[in-house]
Amino acid sequence: MITLRPWKGSKNEFEVDVRVENAVGRKLRQRVKAPVTGRSAAERWAKALEQELLAQLLAPEPEPEKPPPPTFEEFAKTFLDLCQADRLGTNTLVNYDVHLRVYLLPVLARRRLDEVTPKDITAIKKSLVSKSHNTMCEVLKTLRRLFNRAIAEKEIQCAPVDFEIPRRKRKPAVAYDDQEQAALLAAAQALGPRFVVIVLLGLDGGLRRGEILALK
Repeated sequence: MITLRPWKGSKNEFEVDVRVENAVGRKLRQRVKAPVTGRSAAERWAKALEQELLAQLLAPEPEPEKPPPPTFEEFAKTFLDLCQADRLGTNTLVNYDVHLRVYLLPVLARRRLDEVTPKDITAIKKSLVSKSHNTMCEVLKTLRRLFNRAIAEKEIQCAPVDFEIPRRKRKPAVAYDDQEQAALLAAAQALGPRFVVIVLLGLDGGLRRGEILALK
């Protein structure tokens, strides 16, 4: 809507009052002295101003600025809390806690999640030189799981750095011979029926320790 009013009693100068509104009720208004003389020229100038205001009104509103991602140390605490809420196993929680405290936080604690670099990954690997190959693999897996959870929680859009996790080195399985099996079974019989069942589940059933303990 455009309204023209004489500027302070002048016949050739006008105040322009332009009001626009969009479909959701957002409004813009501008009152200003037209920089031209004559009613027709002022109307043309007012229509151009109206189009400018409409363009501003139809432009999408800028999204609110998102706070920066937390530091690695801050999200490490959140990560452990989330894992506990997900009811992960005790051993898994203990391993995550150790990997974070002993190997990852000393290098990454003050880094923001989106600031971790390949040099940081190299520093972590160097700190693990004295440890076994499989320990290094598990620490890097914990780091990747933390990044994946940060993405799921929308703290970051993607992992800040790409890194490879070597395959674990698996030791060849060792099987007891007949003599060793007989000795183990005899020892179990001396301890009682419960231990005999445990040994037979392992020897004949092929169950692992955790699977045996989970039986009721």
